[in-house]
Amino acid sequence: MPEEVAAVALLLATDEATYITGSEFNIDGGLLAGSAATPVVLDDSET
Repeated sequence: MPEEVAAVALLLATDEATYITGSEFNIDGGLLAGSAATPVVLDDSET
């Protein structure tokens, strides 16, 4: 949502963000946080 992107942009423009470096922000409405990571298993034909 645009307001989520704006909130991160505003955070990064503040003095509190001075020490934030090399970070990646996932702005996906919590989708990533709410899903369990599933391992990918490759068989020998895919390697």
